[in-house]
Amino acid sequence: MLGHDSIVVVPAYGRDYKSKDAALADWTADKDFREAISSRYVNKTGARELGLTVTIRYDGNRRAFVAPTAVEPGEAPAPVTKKVNSKKLRRPLPPLLGLMGRTSA
Repeated sequence: MLGHDSIVVVPAYGRDYKSKDAALADWTADKDFREAISSRYVNKTGARELGLTVTIRYDGNRRAFVAPTAVEPGEAPAPVTKKVNSKKLRRPLPPLLGLMGRTSA
């Protein structure tokens, strides 16, 4: 997700919504959604902190709308978090199973 200005998310944990209002209610309640390409989880607070524009797909991925990420009137602003160096978050890829340690005959 880092480095992108906009992402597409789908409901997480097997949820699906038949209406935009239902999806928007859970987004506003800061429930988790899954990023469609990377399968990472994101919610409204996280998207706001990263400065992302979020499109939510719903109704079996047949419909979509752009979700609000700005602070709404009466809502407490997101807490300021410490910035993390994204290079430290990258982990090396695991070795291919069965191919490590073999020697050619």
